[in-house]
Amino acid sequence: MSAGSKLNEVLDRIDTETNNVAAVVHTLRGEIKEGMTAAEVATAQGKADAIEGRLKGIAADPTEPVPEPTPEFTRAMRSR
Repeated sequence: MSAGSKLNEVLDRIDTETNNVAAVVHTLRGEIKEGMTAAEVATAQGKADAIEGRLKGIAADPTEPVPEPTPEFTRAMRSR
């Protein structure tokens, strides 16, 4: 297997994992509505906290620090 193929396989796995996180976020957004009960808010908050913790854990790796986003990237994400 070529180095390019191996790299593409890794990128495919990363893409799958990020899609899984995005699906959880999308589902969670669909659960948020006006007039939620305290229990519903607590459940949604727990899910959001879990996602946040997972992403912060990835970002906290001192051997592979996440770079600060460039101003161009930040502007592009805001315009979505």
